[in-house]
Amino acid sequence: MGEKTLGALAFLFALGELQGGLPLAILDEVDAALDEANLHRFARFLASGRQFLLVTHQKRTMEACHALYGVTSEGGVSRVYAIRKEVAHDL
Repeated sequence: MGEKTLGALAFLFALGELQGGLPLAILDEVDAALDEANLHRFARFLASGRQFLLVTHQKRTMEACHALYGVTSEGGVSRVYAIRKEVAHDL
């Protein structure tokens, strides 16, 4: 499941490489149709050093990100939350 989605993403990123790379890719729920195996492949690609702005609800995709931003609404007031992943260094 999700092979067409993964194929379309691969084609999009390959086109970006031909034109000197993608400085920033904005993707909205592209991982929704992916099964666990393809979701794992997509998460590995996210760690390739490129910048992505993703809208997602997938836990595995969120785990692969360096920073997460969320917006909630409480009593008609929007709140923005930010989480940044810390990088551990060996001493």
